[in-house]
Amino acid sequence: MQDALMPKYADQDFQFIAVHVGFDPAIAMQELDEAGVTVPVAFDLESEMFRRLRAPDWAFPVHIVLDRDGKIVFIQTEDDLDALDTAIAATIG
Repeated sequence: MQDALMPKYADQDFQFIAVHVGFDPAIAMQELDEAGVTVPVAFDLESEMFRRLRAPDWAFPVHIVLDRDGKIVFIQTEDDLDALDTAIAATIG
C-alpha cells in the first residue's frame, strides 16, 4: 500500500494511518522500521478502535476508509489494492 497508493494521493486531502493492534509497541515500531513503513502509526492495544468501528481485529491487514465525518465507507480484510484505490478515489471525490 505504501509504495502503490501513498504517492498517488500525496497531494490529495487524504491521510494514511497504520493502526497497530496487539503486542508491545516497541517491538511493533522496530518491525515497522525494518520494513520501511513511513506512515503515521497509532496503537490500539486493547482493540478499542476496532470495537467502536465494528471492524475485525483478527485479520491482517484490514483496510478501512473513513469519510470526513468518520463514517466507514469501505472495509476489507484482504490486500486488494485495486478495490482500496477505488474506494479512496470515490471517497475524496
